[in-house]
Amino acid sequence: MKTKNPQVVSTVQKYTIDGFLLLSFLLVSLGVYYDYLAGGHNWKQGDWLINNSAGYVRRGPLGSAFISISDYIGSNPLLVVSVCQIIILAILFISFRLLVTQCNHPKLWLLILISPAIFTVFWVADPLGAVRKELIAFTGLSLYALGSIRENWLLLWAGVLVFCISVVSHEAMVLFIPTLFGIIILTELHKTATKHALTSAIVVTCLSIVAFIYAINTSQAVETYEICSALIERGLNELICRGAIEWLSYDSSHGFRFVVSMLNTRSIIDFLIIYAFALLPFFYIISLGERKTRNILALVLLALPFIPLYFVAVDWGRWISFHIFSASTILSSAAAKGHFRIQRNPSYFYIFPLVVLALLASPNHIIGVIWGGAAKQAELEFSRFFD
Repeated sequence: MKTKNPQVVSTVQKYTIDGFLLLSFLLVSLGVYYDYLAGGHNWKQGDWLINNSAGYVRRGPLGSAFISISDYIGSNPLLVVSVCQIIILAILFISFRLLVTQCNHPKLWLLILISPAIFTVFWVADPLGAVRKELIAFTGLSLYALGSIRENWLLLWAGVLVFCISVVSHEAMVLFIPTLFGIIILTELHKTATKHALTSAIVVTCLSIVAFIYAINTSQAVETYEICSALIERGLNELICRGAIEWLSYDSSHGFRFVVSMLNTRSIIDFLIIYAFALLPFFYIISLGERKTRNILALVLLALPFIPLYFVAVDWGRWISFHIFSASTILSSAAAKGHFRIQRNPSYFYIFPLVVLALLASPNHIIGVIWGGAAKQAELEFSRFFD
């Protein structure tokens, strides 16, 4: 009986993965396009357009930059933001795909790139959770990890620049700093390129501290009239202000009360179920390798930086995705440098059910589960597109 050619199998896997990633990218980008046609989404683009027209406010610098760019080129701020989101999205998909495929186990690519809470699946399953400002942080970290592995300093410093933009744009991105330090250690950048490792760590840390202090000092409730007026004057609909911008008029205690109001037995059970689903691929991968206890501990520790977010906002699905992205980046970096070795070949008997599960169940960006997941949403998008 003929045995399967490993090279042919690997090639098929690559084409399958690339086809899936292309489809995922197109669906998420299409969502951005629809948002633009509708005048912008009050969270997905609204958060990017928070500006300092009313004085210095939390998350204001990035929106002010977009307004300045749009004024300079004579364009609409919403168009500038939407185009920027799609460009960054393309860079993220390419860099993350290249990062994950640095490891020498093609079957693991499927488990990492197609899992319930990774952005390639999660953002398709729940478009309302897509292209938020973590898009910038994810891109920066992917570029940084890829540059560290390949010792490509242009990629590495591009990653530093993009990640620094993310921490200035949203205070929660500061919580990814442990992931960046993990990349430095696991790619052995501190040994192979000490100056690059040390300088990049200092730049990111110092800017993150400054950005966090700025966010704390500007976190009080503010009047949003002037912030919104700056956008309306440039042709945007006032509905763009009824989301992230409006939220600036509330203090942190309001977010905590909103979280408490969302909690009940059903929501907590749903959260635990989908978090377990999101972690299953990683538990399976860890079961194949050495030092299982250490690796499980590392997986748990990667969740700790994001715990404070659960107390201030109801976007629990996004917080899960933060953890899963960090775990995927760290695992890919470790595998690429030989710090994670599998002892048993992954079996399609387990891989296929995990991939199917990923496509049929994903976190809701707020507390909950989206049953039908990316598969159902993709079907809806295709129906919408061809109608």
